[in-house]
Amino acid sequence: PGNIGFVREYLLNQHRLVAPSKFSETNFEDFRYNNSTRSEATVMRKIIPNIAGNPVGVLNESQVAFTNLASIMKDTAACPNPDWFDGAHPDAPDQAVKLELDSVIIPTKKAGVPVAPNSFLEAKSTGGSHEVAEGQAVLDGAYGALSMFALKNY
Repeated sequence: PGNIGFVREYLLNQHRLVAPSKFSETNFEDFRYNNSTRSEATVMRKIIPNIAGNPVGVLNESQVAFTNLASIMKDTAACPNPDWFDGAHPDAPDQAVKLELDSVIIPTKKAGVPVAPNSFLEAKSTGGSHEVAEGQAVLDGAYGALSMFALKNY
């Protein structure tokens, strides 16, 4: 682009991407302190909850393999296992909808896990692979899109 110098300068400087009203100075300092970790588990335990907060009425879960969903890929048993995802309360869909769309909207048979997963996050530590995270996010998103499409067309 014609403004590549500006883009590079902007990326080199630290910027707050979250409004101060939503992300306190203390939260920001905690984020900066923990941001250099080499452990994905630490990223998920200390950094992501600090950013995501705890929105009222939004269920989320982490590290739950989507073993109940029908595979969308031929000749593979790979199933999504997002680092973090949001979804609807398990009791939200009507029973008939849950029965009909079971293998599309209910990611696991574990009790209390959100259904109709629709927002995903894959995190990597500073030593993690961006390409791996991108592939995982694409797979997660494909299952989420299928879930939303199925519900919309039910």
